Order: sequence, then C-alpha cells, then structure tokens
Amino acid sequence: METPESTRKETSNKKSKAVVVRKAEVIIPAFYQVK
Repeated sequence: METPESTRKETSNKKSKAVVVRKAEVIIPAFYQVK
C-alpha cells in the first residue's frame, strides 16, 4: 500500500531530477565551449 506521502515524495523526486537534467543540459555545452 502506498501512502499519499510516499507518492508525493516520488513526484517531487521526479521534478527535482528533471531540474537537474535541465541544468546539466545548460552546463555541459558551456564546458565544451570552454575547452
């Protein structure tokens, strides 16, 4: 059985992961430009 809290945590984790991926997409090209 899943409690609403665990599902809430899962969705927030997915959101934070998406934010990290978006940041990586911005930061990684910058590294290549520096090289």
